[in-house]
Amino acid sequence: IRLNAIATLGDAFPICNSTLHAEMERTMDMQIRALVSGMTDKHDQVRRIAVNKVCESLAIQWRAISGDHRSVLLYNIINKCAKDKRSAAVRMAVVQGIRRIIRNCAISHQIMGPVLPKIGEMIYDP
Repeated sequence: IRLNAIATLGDAFPICNSTLHAEMERTMDMQIRALVSGMTDKHDQVRRIAVNKVCESLAIQWRAISGDHRSVLLYNIINKCAKDKRSAAVRMAVVQGIRRIIRNCAISHQIMGPVLPKIGEMIYDP
């Protein structure tokens, strides 16, 4: 159930249907918490899908996601998922996701540049 929920949220993210800034911010905060929860789930399949969907959303919706929210998502991808000792599939999803962001979102390059050295050693991950 969690896998399908994360996949569906990732496909629809960001969901914003309010004109009220405060309500929209609360909605985004809830969505970010759900995505982070997916990236830290106990099941590696859920974590892998969450990383895929977060990176897909960042690649497509970079401007629609606030800098603070992007930072939270990228922090979890780089500092938690990229170092996932339990699942090579999750680590591979990080590499593929970062590649997708860089290829599809030129405005991400300035922020993603410093991130790349942090995942550079993952290229040789057994």
